[in-house]
Amino acid sequence: MNPDVYSDESESHFREVYKGFSAMIPESFGIKTSLAAEYMVVQGFEDRAEHPEELLTMPDGSILVEMSYYFRSENMEQALFNLNIAGLKPIIAHPERYLYMSSCLGDFDKFKDIGCRFQMNLASLTGKYGPHSIKILCHLLDEGMYDFVATDLHSNPQLYNILESEPVPKVRRSFEKFLARTGVCGLVDEPASESFLSRLFHRS
Repeated sequence: MNPDVYSDESESHFREVYKGFSAMIPESFGIKTSLAAEYMVVQGFEDRAEHPEELLTMPDGSILVEMSYYFRSENMEQALFNLNIAGLKPIIAHPERYLYMSSCLGDFDKFKDIGCRFQMNLASLTGKYGPHSIKILCHLLDEGMYDFVATDLHSNPQLYNILESEPVPKVRRSFEKFLARTGVCGLVDEPASESFLSRLFHRS
């Protein structure tokens, strides 16, 4: 949630919307859903940790946060620290997309030391965000720093593009090593009737 976008809508508004949405899902579908938000770490966000019950977190207390693609949040470390102190579990969304971080890769260790986890954007494997993103991506993969992989989907066409894409060779090597360490392996030797990412998606 970015207050510049949702300036007039609070978490209570989204809770009411979700309540109506979840009521429309028939129990026979067997689908479990939960409400959570991705928070932009803007100035003053660190103070919101004083009232963690107001934040839209995942059932286990995890909370997804992000920075601008154009500049680093000066209060990022303080925000992560405050969230941890409040008993929440911060996750930084798509860290490989913050291109300015390619010149300070060691700072990712600082985020980890604070207790933060990282979530990779699957589409980043294709190199669509450029060489600086690839540099960050390979570093985080080689160091085993990713905890989650997500699609970050906003539309069906995005899903189709991912399923039809292949990782750039340099990234694929790092990603395959990452998969082997996490117990997801065997994709390299499987029939190539589908793209690498499509096989990964279906295997998951």
